[in-house]
This record gives sequence, structure tokens and C-alpha cells, in this order.
Amino acid sequence: MASPNAPAGPLLLGYIISLALHGVLTVQLYLYYAAFPRDSMVIKLLVYAVYLGETARSIVMAYDAYDIFAVGFTNRESLYAVHHIWFTCCVSNAILAFVVQILYAYRIKILSTSYTCGISIAFLSFVQLVGGVTAGVGAKLVGNFEAHTTYEFVGYVVNKAGAALCDILIAILMTYYLLRMRKNSRMAEDIITRIIRLVVEAGTMTSLFAVVDLVLYFTDAENGSSWALRLIVGKLYTNSMMVIFNNRFSIRTNRYDNSEATWKSSFLLSGDEAVVQQLDTRISFSHVYESSVRPRGPVDALDGQAIAHGLSRMSSLSTDEVVLKSRI
Repeated sequence: MASPNAPAGPLLLGYIISLALHGVLTVQLYLYYAAFPRDSMVIKLLVYAVYLGETARSIVMAYDAYDIFAVGFTNRESLYAVHHIWFTCCVSNAILAFVVQILYAYRIKILSTSYTCGISIAFLSFVQLVGGVTAGVGAKLVGNFEAHTTYEFVGYVVNKAGAALCDILIAILMTYYLLRMRKNSRMAEDIITRIIRLVVEAGTMTSLFAVVDLVLYFTDAENGSSWALRLIVGKLYTNSMMVIFNNRFSIRTNRYDNSEATWKSSFLLSGDEAVVQQLDTRISFSHVYESSVRPRGPVDALDGQAIAHGLSRMSSLSTDEVVLKSRI
């Protein structure tokens, strides 16, 4: 039989880790602000809106932690009461996962030049969103962790299963299309390999959390072990999103420096189709150069004569031919 205060440990651990991850997210936001002032307004609004939402969520979490462990100290009813956890865990986690997964769906749509994969991911993401909102509303109506409703149970299972499937599908599709793109040029190979590693790691981590959370929900419900994971998973999504964005980061002397430092990975991370075309052009230039002179490393390191020779070869191609060459 579980201890009457069994959920206290998972809840306290979840609150501590979640608030600590908010500090990591704050550092990630500062790095983004310092390094990428020229990102599109849509991406900036997305990043800042997610951070503000996470900040408000963290404040509510801190309030609940104080209410449970200070005001309600030794009070069993306070420990098992839902408080605002129905929103900070169920609803907000589903919303954050939805935002990040839709962002990946848009990137995959750009990489694949097809709506099928993007719509499939968006559908799974919407299913988990509906499940998370349903579970949250069900928990709110009950008002106590010891009681459960059918709505809460079904919503919770749909939310976690949908999130895990969606994250796994994102990792598989991103890896497939990035590997296909990597064949176009050795110049971008190390960059694309690094992005693949980040995407696979993020997708594996979030899907693993969802699966373990679901297993604990069925096997250890009396001790409330799954609540620690529920309090953390939202921060995992937002931090993984910022890691992907900040993967372009390089140390510069000027925030508005127009150097070539970030073009290599911006095509995936800015969400701008025009940047994909920029990558296509640069990769095609690499093909043109490699066919005309001996490869000696990145284009920026070549002498002026070689660059001029490569540009003269490239200028004879039309824009459509340049983009076509890069996609072969």
C-alpha cells in the first residue's frame, strides 16, 4: 500500500527540475536574441511568445508548490488536490508540444516539397492536443488526484500516445530528408549531420518521456510517480526548440554582423523558404566549383581567381537550373 504522502516526492522533484529548466530556457533566449537579430518576424514572435507563456506557467508552478508544501504542509487534502496542475501539466504541455511539432511539420513540408508528410504530423499533433486538453478538463472537474474520470483516462492515453508517435515520426522524416540533402554537397555535410543528431536526440527524449509517463500512469498510479515527468516535459519541448534554433550560433564581434557564419544551417531553423533557396544556390555553387577546380575546402577559403572562375561557370546557369542541380 502506498504511503499517504507518496505523491509529495514526485511533485517536489518535478517542480524543482521544471523551474531549473526555465533558467536554462532564459539563457537560450538571450543567446537567440544576441545572435539572430535578422530572423523573420514570425520566428521571433514565436520564440518570445513561447518564452512568455513558459514564464507565466513557471510562476503558476511556483505558486502551486508554495501552496502544497508550505501553506498545506502536512495537509493530505492539499497534497492530493489538483490546484492548477490540470493546466500546467495537461493543457499547457499539450499546447507546447503542438507548437513545436507544427514547427517541425512546416520544416518537413519545405524539405520534402510535399504536403503529405507535414499534414500527417500536424494531424497527430492535433490529436495529442485534443487528448491533453480533455485530460486537463477531466482532472479539473474531479478536483482530486485519487479520483479519475473516463474523460481524463482516455484523454491522457491519447495525449501521450499521440505525442510519442508524432515525435518519432518527426525524427524519422527529418533524418530521411536531411540525409537525402546531405548527398548534394560535402560542404554542408557536417552541418546537416549535426542537425540530424539534434533532431534525433530531441525526438527520442520527448517520445521516451511520453512512453515512460504512460507506463508509470498504469503501473505506479498510487505513488504518483508520473507527475514528476508531466511537470518537466513541457520544458523539454521548449528547450529542444531553442537548442535547434541556437544550433546556428557562432561567436561574433557584432550582433549585426553579416558574415557567412550562419547560412549553413539557417535553411532549416529560420522556417523561411527563401533561405532554402539560398542554401540550394550555395550548394549548387559548390558543385560547379568542384567540377572546375581542385577541392581545397570551403569556398570562403579559396583564392580570388578560383572564386571568379567558379562564378563565371555558375553565371551561365539559369536560376531554375541552379536549384535543380542542388536537388538531384
